[in-house]
Amino acid sequence: MAENTVLNAGVGGDTVAADDIGGIKFQRLKLVHGVDGTNDGDVARANPLPVAQYPVTSGGLSAYHKVALGSTNAASIKGAAGQVYGVHGFNVAAYPVYVKLYDKATAPNPAADTPLRTVALQAGVRCDDAIAAGLAFALGIAIAIVKGLADTDNTAVLAADCVVDVDYK
Repeated sequence: MAENTVLNAGVGGDTVAADDIGGIKFQRLKLVHGVDGTNDGDVARANPLPVAQYPVTSGGLSAYHKVALGSTNAASIKGAAGQVYGVHGFNVAAYPVYVKLYDKATAPNPAADTPLRTVALQAGVRCDDAIAAGLAFALGIAIAIVKGLADTDNTAVLAADCVVDVDYK
């Protein structure tokens, strides 16, 4: 069944694309990309509309920056629900260090709390852990930087072992 509508049918008017939903016709608009006069297909998951991001001066991510102290560096990054979009770091120590992110509104207790995400910073290697869709934290975003991989490791790093940056909202 054709769902299109002919405008000014008696005088040979144009046909307009429509979609009949429950007896009501909704006009279909052609979203395409390409040169004038072409149709590269309906925009869909398999044929997405290309988009570009442009810089703006407000509304971006917040940044947390930490040069490690001689401790576990336990701290609250955000005391309310949020999302982490990236963890970046560089480790100058001769051993790996571990950045642990917790779903907490307050500073974590690395010896008792379980991290939501652990990011390894290998010795002498830069780490860029980008999370395009964001990692959700329901209660808050907290951090610790320790020497051990175990979830409850509480081994302090040395001062200036690493630098860590967290992109969050």
